[in-house]
Amino acid sequence: MKKFSEPVSDIDWTHKGFQHYRMGEFEQSIEAADQAIRLNPQNAEAWANKGMALDSLCKYQEALVAYEVSIVMDPRNAATWICKGISLRNLNRDEEALSAFEQAISINPKIADAWIHKAIVLLIFGRIKEAVEIAENVTRKILKN
Repeated sequence: MKKFSEPVSDIDWTHKGFQHYRMGEFEQSIEAADQAIRLNPQNAEAWANKGMALDSLCKYQEALVAYEVSIVMDPRNAATWICKGISLRNLNRDEEALSAFEQAISINPKIADAWIHKAIVLLIFGRIKEAVEIAENVTRKILKN
């Protein structure tokens, strides 16, 4: 039986952490992300992955910090902006969440998740007509392509 070697680089650790995340092993995911970050503190993907694992453990404030560090290094990553918005939403910081979702949309207007989360926040604000328009547009333009 072939034995796999331990990760060596920050990229290896980042990938290992994401695999743990996908398997629902959030603590191990955080440990792997931390190892990647120790090797390369500028690894934006490792910071974002750490945030996702923290989110999954309902550690929203810690996740938010990880997303913010990731965004400083890679401000054009729409997925990280969406994750940040979700953490903000979970912290009942809806205005900031809306801003994060809008930032994600400005980076990549074809990501349905950003639009859907924006619509949810608009519903919270009682802006029902706008939310319905977004839902219709997502269905018509994005999801059908």
